[in-house]
Amino acid sequence: MNANRIFSTIVTLTAAAAFAAAMPASAEQIQPASVGSAAAAASAGSIVTITPHTKYVNVADGSTVRFVVDGQSFTWNFHTSEATVKPFDLALLAPAGVLKQKVVVYVSPDPLYLN
Repeated sequence: MNANRIFSTIVTLTAAAAFAAAMPASAEQIQPASVGSAAAAASAGSIVTITPHTKYVNVADGSTVRFVVDGQSFTWNFHTSEATVKPFDLALLAPAGVLKQKVVVYVSPDPLYLN
């Protein structure tokens, strides 16, 4: 194998690994319990309305958010044990059939513990 072919293979593998790392985690990789738990609607500190145009939502670790979708709602208390959580599909947390499109959740670190 010549040096150009080895270099090309290394570049291809590196690019593939970088692409995979940037992709949102699938439901198989994230378990609901690893990002918090369901909560009572009254405990929500914020409300996020999901429209047909919503592609992603940003939430902070430690927050409780009520999600409203076409008149239905569910509330989630985001509490992770990890410093960072890979983005994941909100359908993982939503009751079955509530979401009609993919909405990616980005969880930022709890601002209370930021330096």
